[in-house]
Amino acid sequence: MITIRISTIIQRPIAEVYAYLANYENDVRWRTGIVKMQQSSDGPAKAGTSVQEIITFMGRRVVIQAEVAVAETNRRTALRSISGPVKARGKRLFEKQYSGTRFTYQLSLEPTGLLGILSPIIDYFLRKQLTKDIASLKQQLETASHTLLTA
Repeated sequence: MITIRISTIIQRPIAEVYAYLANYENDVRWRTGIVKMQQSSDGPAKAGTSVQEIITFMGRRVVIQAEVAVAETNRRTALRSISGPVKARGKRLFEKQYSGTRFTYQLSLEPTGLLGILSPIIDYFLRKQLTKDIASLKQQLETASHTLLTA
């Protein structure tokens, strides 16, 4: 199993950070390799919301169907794959901090077969890319206008 957990402090109120990141369709703006994210409902996801994720991975286009398992406003969201090449779970945690919001992104994958053999390599590259993505997200949110985050 691969588990990657990355945290950062974003200098924005928790309600703005949550509103932006609980809408999975915004992932195309900050996650590398995301071609499309489409939710079954608009705005912040709710438990039971379906999400279709189209990514490029190792030079291939991959479609993942997922479902939001948990959505607690200003606290956390959790997504789990229901179809795709690997079992995946993602968590997004939001904690109020004196100077903004601590955002924690956790991704867990259960690769099998050849992907299982390549787990150490996949872990390395995903961790490296997600670290860059979270840094980019932090910069985007800290420099965005309030209306962009809540629209």
